[in-house]
Amino acid sequence: MSFNNITEIREANAAAGHYWFNESCRAETKILGGRYWVESRPRERVPSDHPEGARWYAAVKANDDGTVEWFDTNHTRMESFEAARELLNSVL
Repeated sequence: MSFNNITEIREANAAAGHYWFNESCRAETKILGGRYWVESRPRERVPSDHPEGARWYAAVKANDDGTVEWFDTNHTRMESFEAARELLNSVL
């Protein structure tokens, strides 16, 4: 199964009884390869002058059953959008 957009993934995730998404979670890319995207979430206790602002980035994957997981558990919180996108680009 592949997904066309983040709305389809949100609906499948909720139907699976999961709660990956919240109001602070933001999709930073369109859905890539039918299941991958870069998301950002707020950082806690970060100086306002941090170069990437107050968010961290992650490469994320939706499974066929609607569950969602970090694409690479070794890189769940990346310092930049570019780093998360590069990780996805390495497999797409």
